[in-house]
Amino acid sequence: MSNSLLLGGTARVITVTVVQPLTVVKTRYESGKFNYKGVTCALKEIRQCEHLYGLYKGLIPTLLRDAPYSALYLAIYQSLRTKLFTKDTVSSTLAAGCIAGSLASTLTHPMDVIKTRVQVDKQRCGIKEVSLAVYKEKGLQGFYSGIVPRVVRRTLVTATAWVIYEQVKKAASTHRDYY
Repeated sequence: MSNSLLLGGTARVITVTVVQPLTVVKTRYESGKFNYKGVTCALKEIRQCEHLYGLYKGLIPTLLRDAPYSALYLAIYQSLRTKLFTKDTVSSTLAAGCIAGSLASTLTHPMDVIKTRVQVDKQRCGIKEVSLAVYKEKGLQGFYSGIVPRVVRRTLVTATAWVIYEQVKKAASTHRDYY
């Protein structure tokens, strides 16, 4: 299980760092607070106005959300597949993926709220300032704003990815036996 945690977390750190500028643009588009004319224009405008910092705004909270998410869902998925859903079927893979995705999403959602607020705030705000603002505005439940759409989306993405992975793995091992 510790290998799963390390592997999942490390893979996500690399991915997040590479795609962070696009994540910033996506989050800002969704917020409705920015009027970019397109992705390329958004990237250029952020780079000009906010420099490299703007393109990587929210990187730390994104890493603090995504690395634990990936580590948790990989570890939970593998644990469920070896201990609870031992039959190698699409439905057992789907169930394990859904449970892993929903648990990992729920546990990491507070950092998702913080990450989003950092990325859409037009001033430089850190994790501490945003956390205090969220708590002051809405209390602990503020850290769970928007949890339902995120859990549903992440659960479906995770479950679908595992079903595809397991089916491709099965097909590859069956195909290999013919040679």
